[in-house]
Amino acid sequence: MYTASAAPGWSWRETLSAIPLSLIIICTILGNALVLFVFITRPRFLRSPTHFFIANLALCDFFVGTLVMPFLASLFLNRTWSFGSPFCLAWTMIHFTMCGSSILSTCAVCVERYIGVRWPLNHKEILSRPRIYMGIVGVWSTSLFLMITSLFVFYENISSNPNECGVNRNIGHILIAVVGTLYIPGAIMVVLYSKIYSIASTHLNSIRDQKKSTPSKSHTGVTSDGLISSQESSK
Repeated sequence: MYTASAAPGWSWRETLSAIPLSLIIICTILGNALVLFVFITRPRFLRSPTHFFIANLALCDFFVGTLVMPFLASLFLNRTWSFGSPFCLAWTMIHFTMCGSSILSTCAVCVERYIGVRWPLNHKEILSRPRIYMGIVGVWSTSLFLMITSLFVFYENISSNPNECGVNRNIGHILIAVVGTLYIPGAIMVVLYSKIYSIASTHLNSIRDQKKSTPSKSHTGVTSDGLISSQESSK
């Protein structure tokens, strides 16, 4: 949540800031809506585990673009909360849940990519449809749990001023918001992507070693390229 004081009116700063903010919001909504449209219209048998997790990420970001960013932009531009105290709490809950789900969905995509690189032949067997659905439910459930814990267990009284939407400065809320929805998922992604890079590098080095150990075509005289070159030399 954020604290802001009332502003007498818009200046050139607010006017110029509104243009890029509006473009960002519109691109966020339309871009993620397009991803969801492609996923929904894609034939069911062509959907891989990757598509499900990316679609879930797009859904989270679509909600961020429609339910979070417009009100945050209004607060930033007007420097005052214009939607009343009750909606302040509701918006804060939506904000925390959607942003947390977006970050956790990004982490889920990373986990899915690691499984695909680490066990490519058993990828679809490991990530069966029921397990995919469980993973997606787990993302949303974890985000809801963190939101409820941070906002209601570590509760801070909301300002009675309807033009303010105050920040919860409770140390428990800050730790859950920062560590639970940012640092821990970020650390998981760093570790997994480093492992993905290591596995990919090992495969690449193996392919290079195989190429080096393969006899040259000019000496084998078996391949079509070799035959063509021998014919050209005879000419």
